[in-house]
This record gives sequence, structure tokens and C-alpha cells, in this order.
Amino acid sequence: MREKIFRFSAKVFGENYKTVFWVVGVLFLLMGIYLAVNPPKVESDILSLLPQRDPVVQEFKSALEDFKSIDHLFILVEMGKEEESIEDYFDYVDEYVEKLKQSGMVSSVEYRIQDFEPAIKDLAPYAFLYLDVEELDKISKAFSKEEIEKSIAKDKASLSSPSSFLEKQLIRYDPLSLLPLLKGHFLGKTRRLNLDLTTGYYLSKKSEKPSLLIMARPVEPAQNIVFGKKLLKKLKEIENELAEEYPETHDLKFSYGGGYAINQSDSSLVVKDAIYNTTSSLVLVLLITFLAFRAKSALVYGWLPLLSALFVTLFVMKVFGGTINSATASIGALLIGLGIDFSTVLYGRFINERKSGESLENSIETTMVHTFKGVFVGAITTMATFSAMLANPFSGMRQIGILVSAGIFLVLLLNYVLFPPMLTFHYHYKKRKGKEQKLRVHTYLIEKIADFSSSYPVLTLIIISIATLFAMYYAKNISLDDSVQALRSPNNEGLLVTREINSRFGASFTYMMVTIEGSSPFEISAKAKKVADALEPLRGDGRILFTDSLSTYLPTEEKQKEIIAQIEKLKDEGFNYERIEKDFLEACNKNNFDPTYFKDFLDALKKMLNPEILTYERLSQSPLGGYLEKFMVKKGEEKFRGVVYVYISEAYKRSEPNGLIAAVKSVCPEAIVTGINRLSRTLRSEMKESALKAFIIGTLLVLFIVYLDFKSFLFSLLSLSPLFLSIVFLLGSMSILKEPLNMMNIFVTTMIIGIGSDYGIHIVHRFLQPGGKNIERVINETLKPVIIAALTTMAGFGSLYFSSFPGLRSIGLVAFLGTLFSLLMCLTFLVAVLEIVIRRKKS
Repeated sequence: MREKIFRFSAKVFGENYKTVFWVVGVLFLLMGIYLAVNPPKVESDILSLLPQRDPVVQEFKSALEDFKSIDHLFILVEMGKEEESIEDYFDYVDEYVEKLKQSGMVSSVEYRIQDFEPAIKDLAPYAFLYLDVEELDKISKAFSKEEIEKSIAKDKASLSSPSSFLEKQLIRYDPLSLLPLLKGHFLGKTRRLNLDLTTGYYLSKKSEKPSLLIMARPVEPAQNIVFGKKLLKKLKEIENELAEEYPETHDLKFSYGGGYAINQSDSSLVVKDAIYNTTSSLVLVLLITFLAFRAKSALVYGWLPLLSALFVTLFVMKVFGGTINSATASIGALLIGLGIDFSTVLYGRFINERKSGESLENSIETTMVHTFKGVFVGAITTMATFSAMLANPFSGMRQIGILVSAGIFLVLLLNYVLFPPMLTFHYHYKKRKGKEQKLRVHTYLIEKIADFSSSYPVLTLIIISIATLFAMYYAKNISLDDSVQALRSPNNEGLLVTREINSRFGASFTYMMVTIEGSSPFEISAKAKKVADALEPLRGDGRILFTDSLSTYLPTEEKQKEIIAQIEKLKDEGFNYERIEKDFLEACNKNNFDPTYFKDFLDALKKMLNPEILTYERLSQSPLGGYLEKFMVKKGEEKFRGVVYVYISEAYKRSEPNGLIAAVKSVCPEAIVTGINRLSRTLRSEMKESALKAFIIGTLLVLFIVYLDFKSFLFSLLSLSPLFLSIVFLLGSMSILKEPLNMMNIFVTTMIIGIGSDYGIHIVHRFLQPGGKNIERVINETLKPVIIAALTTMAGFGSLYFSSFPGLRSIGLVAFLGTLFSLLMCLTFLVAVLEIVIRRKKS
């Protein structure tokens, strides 16, 4: 039945080639108009490609939605000339930061102590509420008459000496040095940085050439590639504006680190790699095809159906709501590597039929009836292997599976429809011109390997058996590298800057998030305090560095009431405003200070000693107001969500510290712990499981389809034997080359199933057809085109080996080796077995 359909269609499409071209052309025009009016949507959210039903993924996405970002933008400011000091350029840095704030692309910026002073001054009346009872008892002794006199005398000496302007300014508002009580709470992560704060700016201590650090918190997460691109572009615009307004700032050098810069560097490198790899792949494939067939028409036969299928795949993707994202962007390369085989095998058979003296019509019929049958089965097996990805929880991999399967079907369909018309058109075109068609197939003498195998089949099988044992020995030592960082490009500028910042400022900027819920800000603060206290033992042994949450800025209601009660108790012991004011004024007179100079301080001191409860509403009215959004959001009436930021060392970038989740759950069972490290660990586990599942399902589907085609278990296994052997050789060679399996190349094994199975199917199909019991005809009519197909595939994927990304390089290497070994096993093992079968039948 299938052969009748193929024979009929070959005749109809070939005889009516003009009609076919017109119909296909009109359909393509309509699809082109549709895509021009409704271009495919570009999806930049990488998180949309992850398993959407996984609780860890859902928790991570939920935290990002509420608290916007799990990353910072780090700006390293340096001097271009070593002889100049960065301190002379602070005004320009201030201007840069002001322009950055005005852009609306960041919610907060930290780079100098002065920015906290307004908040500290505003909240000074509540300073004692941030203390513990023990700390309050200790500091009350600092308000004795003797201590007050010492402080005022010290202030007098500072004002008379060449102290910094900042220090002199603070004396007016804090003559008794009380502000450090609040600074310890408000400086956040800067407490853990190796900073030189003598100027008030975040300067490095380690570097011989001082550099300044600016930490910005963008309004969108680093995973939003489009936003990140706009942000980095805006930063460059600000640099240029600054240089135009102040030419002297040309000596300032701005470098960018953190997730935003890293992702943009990756994105830029991906674009460059895509252009380079696609171009080099295209050139190599075209060159190999042209040199193999020595005819420009061969390029048209191969690429017209293929490129047409790519275009229709894009149309189908748009119609069914698909998007172009970091996963589906690879569809084109995959289809080129997988689909170029179809036309190559068909054209190779057509040439051999024509060279044997067959007419055009008979050659097309033989090609489309016999060879297309193998192409059809090969395409179905490839579709099956990629369809196995539908069982993958990663939506990005499912999209690849669906689109590659659809694309392969379209490549098959368009070869089926266009191949006979193209051959017929070219024949009549050459006939009108009075020229002969070039009918040549060159395989660069690679077919000589098959000739050797057919001449010495037993020796060939012995050699292959020994080599297989060696490959199996090394294959068992194959390693798995599940590190995502190992896949990043070493040329990533954002990553290099981030490492430089970590080195200079001596701290980790990596953190996890513990989200909590409550009916009021005070409940959020109380839960956050419990979490922070529970994690204190982990900080002691270095598993975490420190925590930051709303409780840092809003003391719990219980603690505030306890401190207020203690202040009332201490008043009877002289810790009251009346006595302290009297001693303070006497000390001022003694040191010739005008008491009115400290009026603001005395007003604040009176409130300190008679404090009221500090509420979230009051705190949000302070200069810290905008900063608090980082710690809590309102989700509804009497419904709030807060977060505790848990800063961890670089050692825990791949998984959370041991005991962290248990410690959090012990005090707050409903709390949710999330972070990039926990997400990565979960994804690594699912990725391994998914790859194994896809491999098993793909293999079983291929076996089933091939069995349905051959109706023989023996010939089914024989056609797939090159595939199974090639996988053993692939794993063995990777082990020898010390190339581990990783989170990217592990899925290439699925693709190798599709590629390797095709080659064996084509050869066994030809063997079972009339004239197939002559191994020389099998080599000339089928194996030679298979060699060309394999070379084009190796060239297409092999170009990835020169990518900037280790992950893509590993994909290129694995695809190259997998295709190479699939071809070699066809040339050796399969040919040798078929030759032995032929000899036994003859005998």
C-alpha cells in the first residue's frame, strides 16, 4: 500500500511540477504575509522553560514576583590612570548614581555611608528600641556625668583638629556617639564587606589601586534578558552623558558585574556564537555537498525542502502559540543537522539509477518508492526520539521535542512533494539548454573502509569486537559533571568582573530567601527574628554569613515593650532626660560649647528616653521607606508576605547549607526556603532523570517502529546495531578524552539515536530490496549517500566545538563523535555482517 502511494505521488508530482511549484509558492506567500503581520513572540523569561509544576520552581518564581530580584547589579568604578586618586572624582560618581536613580530602572542604590545618615537621624529617637536589655543596661552607664564630660571634651578636640568633614558634621547631631547603635543595623551587607569607609564611600582595602563599589537593585529580575539589555544600555548612556558634561571623567572606568551583567555577556556571546556557528556550519555543509556531487543543483535539492520546512515550522510555532526562546532558538540548527540527510540519500540513489541507464521517470520512481521508504522510516524514528521529550518536565525541552518532531515531519513532507518536481524541472531545463546533467557522487575515498569490510568481513568483526571491549572498559568510567557553572563561557566579562569584585571586597553576594506570611508587619518581624535566631548556630560555624530582614529595621513589638519597660525602670537610677540634660549642658559650658548647637540632638535624646512604639507605618515614612519594600509586601487585607535574606559563601552556590532548611522549619514550619542554589540542585536531579527517561523511551519507540517496518526482529536489531555500538564507542572515547557528560550534552544522546538509527535503516532497506544481495550495489547506491549525509551532519554540529561556551562545545563534540561512530559502524560492522549473510546464502 505504502509503495503504491509513493509510486503514484512520484508520477503526479513529477509530471505536474509547475503546478506544484505554484501551489507551494502561493502557500508560502500567504504564510509569509501572516508572519509579517503577526511575528513570533520572543520570550526572554528563562524560568518559563523550567518544570512549572515543580514546587521548588513555583516557590522560586513566587519569591521573584513578590520581591522582584534575587540578584544585584554591581558597578566597579576605577581610575584609568594609576597616578590619579578616585577620591577626586566622588562628585562625578554622585552624579552618575543620581542619573541611575532617575532612570527608574533601579529601586535602590548603595555606595556610601552618607545615604544612611538621614534615616539614622530620623530614627534616632527610637535608637534604644534596637538594643537588647543587656545592651541597654550597659549603655545607660555611658550616660554618667563622667562619661558625658569625656565625650564632649573629645568632640571639642575633633572640631579643633583636621578631622574629616563628615566626622565634624556628625558631632552636631551625635555628640555622644549614639548613632553607631543604628548603623550596625542599617548598613546591611556592608557589615561583611572589606571596605575602607574613612571617606564615607565603599572603597576597597585590598587593591593597590583603590576602587569604588556601587550596589544597585534593579526593578526586574536578572532572568529578564530584555530588561537586562535595556539596563546595560542605559548605563552606557549615563557613562557617555557624564563624559560629555565633564570631559575629565574620561579617566573613570565603569565595569559591571552580578547576574544582570553575566546574563547579558552570555546573551551577547550566544548571538556571536550563533552567527559564527550557523555561518561556519552552513558553509561547511554546502561545501561538502557541492564537492560530493559536483553540481550546484545538488545544493538546491538539499536546501530548498530544508529551508522551506524551517519556514513552515516557524509558521506552525506561531499559529499554535509557541515562542522563540533560549531553547527553541536551537531548532533551526537541529533541523539542518537532522534533515539534510533526507535529500542527500534520495539524490544519491537517483544519481546511481540514472548512471545505470534508467530513464528520468523510472529513476524518480525507484528513488521515491524504494529509497524514500527508508527515509520515511528514518524520519519517523527521529520524530519518535524527540517525541520522547514530551515526558520531560522541562517545558523548554518539551517545546524542543514538539517543534523538532513537527519540523522533521515537514522536512519529510516537503522532500516528498518537492523532490520529483525539482528533478523533473532541472532535467527539462538542461535539455532545453542542450547540456548534460552532472551525475557524480564523491565520498572522499571513505567508502574504501566498506570495501575492506566486505573483502575481509571476519577480520573486520574481530577488530570491531576487540575495539568494543576496550570502549566498554573505558565507558564504565564516564563521569557526570552536573555543575551549571562549568557550562559558562570563560570569556564572560560580567563573570570576570564579579570575581574581581569578590576578590577586592572580600565577601559573597550570594543569598537565599526564606519567605514568611503574617497578618501584620509586627508578625512578619517576629517570624523573621525567629528565623534569624534559629540560623545563628549556622553562622557560627560558617555555613551562613549573616541574615537581613524586616526585623533588622523594625524591632518586634514584644522586644520594644520590654525595652520601654526597662527604660522606665532605669529612670529611678538616673537614666532620665532631666538628669542627663543637666550634666550635658554643664559639660558644654565647661568646654565653651553653645548649647543651642546641639538642640537637634537634645530633642532626639528626650524622645530616646521617653520612646513610643516604632510602627511599620512610622518606619515607612522615614528615608528607609522605599528600602522596606525589599523585605515585605502587602498581599491583601491583613495579609503580608516577608522575606529573610540568608547570605551564604560561594561554597554553597550549588546547594543549600546542611541543616538550613531544618533550622528554619523548626521555628517556622510554614516558611518557604528558596534560592538559585536550591533550584539548581532540584533541576540537576530532574535533568538526569529526564535524560535517562528520554533515552529509554526513545530507544523503545525506535525499536518498535523499526520492527513494524521490517516485520523481522533480526533485521530490526541488525539495522540498529551501528547505533548501539556507536553509543558504546561514544562513551568510551569521552572517557578517554576526559570529557564528562553534563547537563547539556546528556540530551545529545537522544539525538544520536535519531541519527544513528537512520543510517542502519537505509542500508538494511537497500539490502532487502531487489539487487540488494550485491554488497557493491548497496555501497554505491546507499552507503555513499549515507557517508555524505554523515559528513554534513558532522560538519553542522562539529562547528559547535569552537563555541565560546563549554556546554555548547561539549554538544558539538558529542554530536560529532556520535555521528562519526554511527557511520564507522555502518562501514565496518554492518557491511561485514551483511557480506557474511550474502556469502552464506550463496553457499
